[in-house]
Amino acid sequence: MLSRNQVSFIRSLADRKQRQKYHKFIAEGDKVVREALQAWPDRALSVIADPSRFDARDYALPPGCAWVDTDKSTMEKISQVSTPPGILVVLRFPDTPPLSAGTTRLLYLDAIRDPGNLGTIIRTADWFGVHDLVLGPGTVEWANPKVVQAAMGSLFRVRLHAGTLVDLASGSSPFIPVVADMEGEALDSFRWPEKTCLVLGNESHGISPDLRMSDALKVTIPKRREGAAESLNVSIASGILLNAWTLQDIV
Repeated sequence: MLSRNQVSFIRSLADRKQRQKYHKFIAEGDKVVREALQAWPDRALSVIADPSRFDARDYALPPGCAWVDTDKSTMEKISQVSTPPGILVVLRFPDTPPLSAGTTRLLYLDAIRDPGNLGTIIRTADWFGVHDLVLGPGTVEWANPKVVQAAMGSLFRVRLHAGTLVDLASGSSPFIPVVADMEGEALDSFRWPEKTCLVLGNESHGISPDLRMSDALKVTIPKRREGAAESLNVSIASGILLNAWTLQDIV
């Protein structure tokens, strides 16, 4: 069982300041826990579960990762979701990885503030095989519980970086920024550069003014004649753009 101090600590990880202080966060749900143990075995500290629903013998616990049984009432206290799934894993933050020299596709998120959108974008990028994402200034923290839930196991397969577009567009082998913008070239005819950094903007305000006024390439998803919506949700737009971007190598 968990001690009172352990319960208090795990509950504190719902707060961003505490996650940043201790470099720890939690992920919940059977599927997510299994994927975390497989992808991040060296970062899994403990699995906490309701023994009436989950059995340690069904999980491949890595060395150093403890299994702690606790009751339903305690699970409800430490869970960060509205309907506790009865199992969670406490994880250490990953190290910030350097960009691989062979990386040719980057996704840059410019002030994406909605955690559900960020989590969905992470999951979508994983689906299309784009595994390097840069969280620009103003973007919600990746360890936010709602981001973790929306991203599902994809959070453990992508590499999350911090930086600015200026950093990526400089150096000996710079990325070419491609900004998703309503005034851009139609996606149907757009040709993606070999080394691209796709930039997605804020849900309400779009791309930051300084990025829109830059000499970056711009691409847009054309609205069909019958369409009347003013804009697309950024996570939906990411799926359409990533599909076209990754398909270019196939056709």
